[in-house]
Amino acid sequence: MKTKAFALAILTVWCLGLVAQFEVVAPDVQWNSSIHAYVGMANPTRQTATLTLSGYDAQGVPLGSFSMELAPFSRFEKASKDLFDNSQIAWLKITTNIELAGFVRYESQLGADISLTAMNANAGPELYVPHITKDPQFFSELVGVNQAAQTSEVYSQPFLVNPDKKSSVHFIQLEEPQSLDGFSHPYNQVRLNYGEKFPKEISSILWDHITSPDPVGLSAIQHFGSKSGDTISQLATLPLNRTPGHEVVFSHINKDRENFWTCMVVINTYDGILPCEIQSYLEDGSPFQYERFNLEPFEKKLFFINNTNELGLSDIAAWFRVTSAERGLIGYEIFGSPNNAVMSGLETMPPATSMCTLPYTPTSDTLWSGIGFINTYSEVVIAQVAGFNDAGQLIGVHDCVVLKPNQKMVKSMESLFGDKASQVTWSRVDTERGTISAYSFVGNRSRTSLASMQAIPTLDLDGTIFRASFEHDTLPYLLDQGWTEYRFGTNYVPAITSFYLERYYEAVDGVHHLGYDIWPKTYGYNADLESVALMSPLFEIPNDDKEYYLNFNVRLVDPEYLRPDGKFGILWREEGSTTWNYHTLSVATLQTPGEGDYYWKSRYMFPKHWRNDVHTMSVWWPFSFKLPNALKGKRIQVGPYYNQTVPTDMIICRREKGPIVFWDQITVTPKQLPYYRYDPRGVGSFVAPDVPYQAP
Repeated sequence: MKTKAFALAILTVWCLGLVAQFEVVAPDVQWNSSIHAYVGMANPTRQTATLTLSGYDAQGVPLGSFSMELAPFSRFEKASKDLFDNSQIAWLKITTNIELAGFVRYESQLGADISLTAMNANAGPELYVPHITKDPQFFSELVGVNQAAQTSEVYSQPFLVNPDKKSSVHFIQLEEPQSLDGFSHPYNQVRLNYGEKFPKEISSILWDHITSPDPVGLSAIQHFGSKSGDTISQLATLPLNRTPGHEVVFSHINKDRENFWTCMVVINTYDGILPCEIQSYLEDGSPFQYERFNLEPFEKKLFFINNTNELGLSDIAAWFRVTSAERGLIGYEIFGSPNNAVMSGLETMPPATSMCTLPYTPTSDTLWSGIGFINTYSEVVIAQVAGFNDAGQLIGVHDCVVLKPNQKMVKSMESLFGDKASQVTWSRVDTERGTISAYSFVGNRSRTSLASMQAIPTLDLDGTIFRASFEHDTLPYLLDQGWTEYRFGTNYVPAITSFYLERYYEAVDGVHHLGYDIWPKTYGYNADLESVALMSPLFEIPNDDKEYYLNFNVRLVDPEYLRPDGKFGILWREEGSTTWNYHTLSVATLQTPGEGDYYWKSRYMFPKHWRNDVHTMSVWWPFSFKLPNALKGKRIQVGPYYNQTVPTDMIICRREKGPIVFWDQITVTPKQLPYYRYDPRGVGSFVAPDVPYQAP
């Protein structure tokens, strides 16, 4: 059964057009008197991977590149100084033909303190910096790179505690944005110390939002800890968020009160009050504490577990889930020892998946490792843990780990693999049905170092039968894979498609997403309607006992160009049918007061020759609806749909502007989105011939 599931997974990836190049970045691979960086990758698949490693110095000068193969289930780990014949390496880019699990391990010069972080797969014009140290005994440093090949402007504008204690506004943003000149140059690395950049404000700074009006590719991590001179005594590393969300999950809660403490941190990135709910669970999955609280605009709230906090959160719980009404949350956690001997940071848990990789799980006379599993799925999950060595040999399998809904389990490598644990260098966790989350932690047996990292999602088998993430596609590649453009009505511009792949503005998950912008010139055609769709290849809805949902995310730009008849969303139809069904966000709903909170953000720039002013862009709006059961056993196609009248000036052969629309993460799955919108005004159907559009 496992072999079947795995084969299906590989087939699914191929069919969805995801067999292309994957790119990850290690923004900091320094090797100096304070810190040593080791880079590694594990291949969790049965396919040989081809890797190309490219190194750069801090000024963005290429140091060289080389290619290598990574056999099935094998792993490599190298000191950064040994990758190229140059000791000036600052950051690293790795391109692969299949999705791998890349990581960076940092050690102090004496090897006593370590931290771990996954390589970054995402880049864009925004970064959220959650942890900025005020205590002079500690340091915090942002290390990032600009992956874009163009000059740009990048700004830091931190959020602070309002010094005016009489004001009802408790948290404010620094009045003037500060330029981060290092980010402005292509491929440059930037090291930002907030105490040095903002010496007057550092005692009040809480967090930062780094932005650029230009189409840049920012990727960063942050280190924090304590050091004296060049000697680091505590070290933690976090990858930086690009996109806030509805939900954050805190996975690791220390129960050894005498030797460890735990702090959970949540941040409201919105300029309005953000209602939140927090639910904790016991190890067996039973709900424990449930509380509600509000985050003030731009507030950063810390919860020290078992210490004084307003909600009385207890370490009797095994893990915590915080949810909010809007996509405004980011978070992280820190844990360490009361005597300041060790400290580690851990980002909140990524979305659950059917297979995830833990690329560093060593065991030796001096090191121990452990794995935590959480079933956030709504049904019982049976997981399997496999341990491998660097050569790709399967050292051991711990099978039939049964996890009830919301159950958590923590295992040491010795308890999983016994006396073979010392041969295991990395691990893989997967399920036959459902999804699972995992994380790992490693420390030395003398309790002077501790590191942790979330498992890296590498494959998803959660029952999804169709997924379009547009993550590694080009538009010609999509068309080659069977995607087809349709135009409806008779009056349209017979021009090349205006669909395109976008990567500079944050995606729902990943980097790329699909965009559509109307073609401004009419070439003399009376093109007063823009009604267009890009339809997927046909796929079958399984004839089983499950309910299937069509989920998608949409965002709009330039609300001033919306017209009352506008509809933007998804189109679907059954094979052979001339009835086209749409589920959209309607302008009628957007322009009706009180019809939901549709949040917009302003001051965005778009690289369009006829859209060079400042724009307003919405957040991502998720939509979800159940497909009719009558479709069981039949084939359908789905795709993004743009529909709005566009007045045309025949004299100058030009049309008025319309909104730009983006789509991302279109799925057909048994799982409905936890938060979604449904617009009854935007639902309907029409009849039109099944005649694909042929570009001139």
